[in-house]
Amino acid sequence: MKKCGRLAAAFLAAAGLCTACGRQEPPDQPRQTTLVIAEDGAVTAYQVGAFDKAYYDLGELETMAREEAAAFGTPGDSSQPPVTVENVEAVQDGGAERVIVTYGFDGTDSYEAFCEKWLLGEKLFFGTVSEAKQAGYLDNVTLNSVADGSVLSAEALDAAQKRHLIVLEGAAVVYCPSRVTHMSAGALLKEDGSVDSSQAEGPVYILLKK
Repeated sequence: MKKCGRLAAAFLAAAGLCTACGRQEPPDQPRQTTLVIAEDGAVTAYQVGAFDKAYYDLGELETMAREEAAAFGTPGDSSQPPVTVENVEAVQDGGAERVIVTYGFDGTDSYEAFCEKWLLGEKLFFGTVSEAKQAGYLDNVTLNSVADGSVLSAEALDAAQKRHLIVLEGAAVVYCPSRVTHMSAGALLKEDGSVDSSQAEGPVYILLKK
């Protein structure tokens, strides 16, 4: 994964965004890229990768990550930067070592723009079904119930205009702000309520209860 310039790209080259995916929290030390989406659309992203070379330097990685976040820019009123680096740590994982860089984004637009600049152009949308339709996200998309696998009808989707939808392109585990009711094929609802997109081919669609 291209991350935080050349050094960070080397660090993260080996990196892998019940019926509820609600307010559960990710593990303290995620083992794969993990996204936590808040009700207001803010995103906490845990980027995870191998840290297995003797010449890797955690301090240098953190400096690069913070410089690139700062270079991304600030909003017009400068009250809150669109991206921040919340933590950088190296952890042991069964004899191997991995690095976790934790970013905070003020919204999915900032996440997408930052990914476009520093990562692989991964996409992330969070908004109402109505907004998703206007943006062209729901063309020829089939959503299945997480309860029984049944297909959500076009009529039922039309009736869900105010409910929220997550669209993710890229491999990640996603923690959502409310309960998941339907997902596209390939997405996996995990035991802790998170959604794993790593086995899906193409974008993953996650319809929320509200």
